[in-house]
Amino acid sequence: MFFDKLFERNPPGVRGLLLVFGCALLGAWLVVQAAMHWRGNERGAERARLLQQTVDALRNQGASGDLLGAVSLLGLNEPLLKDLAQGRLAPDDPGALARLALARGRFPVHGVYVLSGDGVVVAHETAGERSTGQILALQPYFEQAMRGAVGVHAAVGSHPQERALYYAAPLYEADTPLSAIIGVVLFKAGFEFFDGLLRRQGLPAVLLSPQGVVLASTRPEWQFALAPPLTQERIDALRESRRFGLHFDNGVASALPFAPDAGEVVLNGVAYAVERRGIDWDDPAGPWQLVVLDDISALMALGQRVQVGGVAFLLLLLPGGLLLDLLRSRARVATVLERFWLLGTALQSSPVSVVITDGDGCIEWVNSQYERNTGYTLAEVRGRKPSLLASGQTCAQTYQTMWSTLLTGQSWRGRFVNRRKDGSIYHDEATLLPVFDRRGRRIGIVGLHAEVPERVAARQKRRPGVP
Repeated sequence: MFFDKLFERNPPGVRGLLLVFGCALLGAWLVVQAAMHWRGNERGAERARLLQQTVDALRNQGASGDLLGAVSLLGLNEPLLKDLAQGRLAPDDPGALARLALARGRFPVHGVYVLSGDGVVVAHETAGERSTGQILALQPYFEQAMRGAVGVHAAVGSHPQERALYYAAPLYEADTPLSAIIGVVLFKAGFEFFDGLLRRQGLPAVLLSPQGVVLASTRPEWQFALAPPLTQERIDALRESRRFGLHFDNGVASALPFAPDAGEVVLNGVAYAVERRGIDWDDPAGPWQLVVLDDISALMALGQRVQVGGVAFLLLLLPGGLLLDLLRSRARVATVLERFWLLGTALQSSPVSVVITDGDGCIEWVNSQYERNTGYTLAEVRGRKPSLLASGQTCAQTYQTMWSTLLTGQSWRGRFVNRRKDGSIYHDEATLLPVFDRRGRRIGIVGLHAEVPERVAARQKRRPGVP
């Protein structure tokens, strides 16, 4: 219906070609978009799988059972550490440091600490510079351990300025968790594992603290950047928490160039999909987040899009051309039918009788004037020969001449003496025209018949032998 209204009765020409071309272009564009959407979903599923694997590895490393178990045992079973925390031994007592050195040698940690109940470091066994005497009472891992909880926390040391995971456990007065807590035992592990894990997963990624600070990143320029919004109030709160060492002591911070909760971002003219997962490390401040960026501008290269679009265009152009040809054929048929209808109307209302036969001379159609002149209806004469009207008064020579003329492909004109259905005789002046197809085969005969007036018939009677 749409195409019929669009092209009305006229065969679709240039307008039709433009329409088919435009539809094929639109279809090709939609196919390319669908292919990119499918590729995006496929890439998204792969990205989610890779992200979850990385999160699981980060979570397992952060909540390492071996390290948490070891630091818990030290808090329960080492009398020298208890004496240090209660001040019965001098800070960094050699015997206590020897016990701490055994633990550091057995596990992949950078340092082992003993903190007194007021948060002062009374022993620090490390390969680097010791932090003995520092006060860590405000650190969340210390506060949590003093409440009886074993946990792991990521933070930046104040001396030296390095990122680390701190595994903290209560130091009990006796060899039972039911006794009083007199201090804290602390393992410090480096962030190298996390940096390597982020690099291996192959996508730009950041590890965000609950405060929105980037503590690990595949891009060095994003290290210690702050996720938006960047406000002075947030920077001051980070400085006061002392969790990130001295990085925010000057009251300024760099902003992460994208929002972690955005679905897509554009960086340096490149579109990225943003995906994130939470990491629960039992941090009192809340969950951490791993955020990855995936370059979606490269889902389908320009050459691939052109190739897919070109194939789709050709595949859509072919049925479009067939449809256009069909519409043209329909338009031509409609035009022919309309002309036939006009011709039929003219023949039906003609004042002369019209008879159309097939190639063998059998009647296929007659008009109303024929029915009035002869008394026979179309239903009565269809399939019969026109000779049903013969009265026997037309000479045989007339019929012979007629057929010889028609067989040569020429028209014939003559007169018959015919008999109507009611038996009355009338004189018929006929013009017969043979119709041939393109191969020269006769497919029909058209006859035009007019009744001869009475005066002509009378004169014919006076001149016998004249047809």
